[in-house]
Amino acid sequence: MIVARAVLGTCARLLGERLAALGFEADGAVFRRYNPGGDVVIVDLQPHRSFLGDTQFLVNLAFLLDPAWRHYGFPPEKRPDTSHGTWWERVNPTDWEDHDDGEGFVEQWVVAGEADCATVVERLFARLGERLPVVLDWLDRDRLRQAVAEGTPVGYATELWLMAEDGPSDRLRAELFDSGPPEDGSDVDRAIWAYAHRFSR
Repeated sequence: MIVARAVLGTCARLLGERLAALGFEADGAVFRRYNPGGDVVIVDLQPHRSFLGDTQFLVNLAFLLDPAWRHYGFPPEKRPDTSHGTWWERVNPTDWEDHDDGEGFVEQWVVAGEADCATVVERLFARLGERLPVVLDWLDRDRLRQAVAEGTPVGYATELWLMAEDGPSDRLRAELFDSGPPEDGSDVDRAIWAYAHRFSR
């Protein structure tokens, strides 16, 4: 366990050095890049238990809109991780499509030992490079709205919070509450609806 933590720490440090060049700030095994409005792209390394004597971890990538984060009501010192994202996906060593019927597909990144950290991080950074340019574009609101208009999956929650910035429209109300009253909606739905009223014209 101690060895695994040390290996994961080395991988996090090496990845952090790479991500720093893209504007990310390291916080242990969590890496964040914010825009001036508080929206953030997050990468984190999630430990995965192994009984094989190696070190395994999962890699998560997320996008989080600032109003969604503020809705959680965490204290100021709390910072988000990928579990809070309004959009989220896992960055795997290979794609499902690369395997017949998924045979041999795994989500975990496996590091045999400290000496292999640099090689694994090199592969990991290359895989992240396939997605990060797209997701980092979403830190620009105009490009995010364009992505939604083009049908790019940005997360349903992202779309709802973004739609709220156009005001409390009939379409947004239908998406949030169907045909029921707002008071019957979830806490998040009501928060989005209240946020929309801040943009009433």
